[in-house]
Amino acid sequence: MFGKHRNVILPLLLSSLIFLALPSARVASKSTASQKFDYPAPRYAKIPDITTVDQLLPFVRRIVGRPMPYTGDQRPGYGIKGGEKILFVTDSDVDPLVLEAFMRVLRDEMKCKVDVVEEQGKRALFKTPDVMKFLVNSKPAAWMLGGPEWTEEVARKEGYDKVIGQTFWANNNCTLKFYSFSMDWPTREQLAGNAIMYPEEIIEAIDRVSWKILRQTDTVRITDPEGTDLSYTWFPEYWQIMDGNYADYKTEGFGTHLYHSGSLKDPIISGHLTGYPFGIVLPKSDVRGVVAGTADHLGPYPHMKIHLEHSKVTRIEGGGEFGKQWREFIEKNKDLKFPHYPGPGIDYFIEAAIGTHPKVIRPFNVFESATVRSSFVSERDRSGIMHLGIGQSLDLVWALKRNLPFYHFHAHLYFPTFTCKLKDGREVKLIDKGHLTALDDPEVRQIAAKYGNPDELLREDWIPAIPGINTPGNYEKDYAADPETYMKQEYRKVYGEAIDRSKKYYK
Repeated sequence: MFGKHRNVILPLLLSSLIFLALPSARVASKSTASQKFDYPAPRYAKIPDITTVDQLLPFVRRIVGRPMPYTGDQRPGYGIKGGEKILFVTDSDVDPLVLEAFMRVLRDEMKCKVDVVEEQGKRALFKTPDVMKFLVNSKPAAWMLGGPEWTEEVARKEGYDKVIGQTFWANNNCTLKFYSFSMDWPTREQLAGNAIMYPEEIIEAIDRVSWKILRQTDTVRITDPEGTDLSYTWFPEYWQIMDGNYADYKTEGFGTHLYHSGSLKDPIISGHLTGYPFGIVLPKSDVRGVVAGTADHLGPYPHMKIHLEHSKVTRIEGGGEFGKQWREFIEKNKDLKFPHYPGPGIDYFIEAAIGTHPKVIRPFNVFESATVRSSFVSERDRSGIMHLGIGQSLDLVWALKRNLPFYHFHAHLYFPTFTCKLKDGREVKLIDKGHLTALDDPEVRQIAAKYGNPDELLREDWIPAIPGINTPGNYEKDYAADPETYMKQEYRKVYGEAIDRSKKYYK
């Protein structure tokens, strides 16, 4: 199906399948010399050295021409045919080479009329506690949903066919009649990453093999070495709601099947596999246990445990400033009643999403560049990494109209084990210690073989290092209390030369 792309995909993909790995100490206990690890050793992708716009053009062509519904930051595609009128909204600190590459393809090659607006100002290293503090102390703002509000009004008034960049309601199409897309490559290295050129046929196979397991699932248990231990039932009503066949369940928000197109029996999934029905909370929902982690979409935070009963938070332990602000946020809004929650509060479990792309990496300079910091979220898309969400999604527009708070917060799980008990009584691991088992499926490997070596194409490009879990050290002392310092030092050791080189282009 995608064989016609092979001549373009393979040279670009395989030429950069080179890895840097920390010592894979399969052996090591509490003293680092004798620790033994049950989790895969750290792995780091080689960072491309991009110096000309010509090096970026194949990647831009791939993105702008890739057909929808490959939208969203999981697997973007703009579906541009040529000649469209496009509003391109970007930030002043985006790599000029990236912008030039997009303009070369859109204007010169595809003959589109493109108007560019640069949002001015120096970007800050915005972190999760900053967002939570804003929510606790201020009124909600529409910009939190994706970009400047004016883009919607301008696009409607001026008759743009598509909006690209820092767009309002980026990707979600909740209120827009035209298509809007985010532009998730502020740097040349991100644009030229392996994930962009990866064959869709392989990804679709990975998604579908995983989806078949979920469709047969009766109950789920999620565990992770950082402390998560969570269980819940996949009720039949969830599928009815997601397929639009459940009476009186209409939402004003992201929607229950945002990440799927077509029938739920044979969906196209944009790299965001639904391990729990996104946003849905029913009176019978029974999520119970502990969510634990040290990072979310904006970066790391001190180790936090979130205890749940009947899908609702009962208490939060740790988390540093983020945890403190979250507890205040929950207390402040404990009496707020949303239409699609069974009770008051904004602290219900709503998401257990699974990344499915083996070539996604955490950006190498995410800890030292304000330009790149917002791209920390991309790590969630790597195959086998999960993000668990608590808060609000289905009633965002409803809340925005009433000037009420909305948002949901996450814990990223780097080494989860996702065990499904199927309706026939069998137990199947959808994820095993951070490895998505669909990557080993014979059908997936057969399809991958059409494009090259399945071992390389289905191998994760990046595996994070966590001391005491998959690399020498003490989890509590070396990592849990201040994971950002550990991650930053780790990346400086591995990527120092590339980080310094990148500072010539953006801050």
